[in-house]
Amino acid sequence: MNWVESRYELFKIEFFREYRWCVVLNTVVALVLAALLVVIALKADDQISDGYEWFAVFAIAASYLPAPCIFGSLWVDAQRRVKPLEAKADSIEKRALDHVPLSTPEAS
Repeated sequence: MNWVESRYELFKIEFFREYRWCVVLNTVVALVLAALLVVIALKADDQISDGYEWFAVFAIAASYLPAPCIFGSLWVDAQRRVKPLEAKADSIEKRALDHVPLSTPEAS
């Protein structure tokens, strides 16, 4: 049982280390979006030229995609790492339950 607990503690440490990286990446994306908002505000009076449709697509994609993609990838990785721990814990639970004597109505 100590093995499962220690592996779980290591998993938590690794997970939060990866989580910190995700927060940093989302912060960078937020700063880029803030810079884009400043540019949009400064260029508000300019006439929109043909061929700049990509800017709207990029701005919308940069607003909505990074967080779900990053945290979705983090979730998939966490699920992959937890699966062996769950299997080991289930195995320990099954062995423990196999060693518990069944109570019979006559014994009561």
